[in-house]
Amino acid sequence: MRISVVIPLYNKEISVSKTIESVLAQSHTDFELLIINDGSTDRSREVVAAILDSRIRIVDKLNGGISSSRNEGIKQSQSAYVAFLDADDFWEPDFLETIALLITDYPNADCYTTGYACKFNNATLNVFGARERGVIKDFFKQVYVGPVMHSSSICVKKETFLRIGHFNTSIRRGEDY
Repeated sequence: MRISVVIPLYNKEISVSKTIESVLAQSHTDFELLIINDGSTDRSREVVAAILDSRIRIVDKLNGGISSSRNEGIKQSQSAYVAFLDADDFWEPDFLETIALLITDYPNADCYTTGYACKFNNATLNVFGARERGVIKDFFKQVYVGPVMHSSSICVKKETFLRIGHFNTSIRRGEDY
């Protein structure tokens, strides 16, 4: 099962190589990696261009913010599923494999997510999100209990965006929710 991975990129030259390395190290290797360069003014694009892998595609666009970059990634994606990863985050090596298993087990779902951890200086500060396998029937009720997902821990059916719309480009904070 092929998955499109979208990384919005804006001035992350220090972190983007580690982010990309975490994608290239996935145990599930059937993916395309779309780097959406949102008008970076640092060396971010050059850092990405130096990483040679046929699954990587750089898309350059004028700066429009993270939502417009995610929307461009959705538009450019060639897979039925789109996973997102911020350019200063990284995945554990089994992330895409876990997502692929969830898609197989829950084919009627629109969005798939895993738990995630916040780390600082290699120390885990907090673990959030999914702790059990299953379906979240009432997302808004679950959010009151605690964070459910993070923009770097989700994969969405591409057709879902075509049905309900894309990321709202006028929202600058919490746009992923």
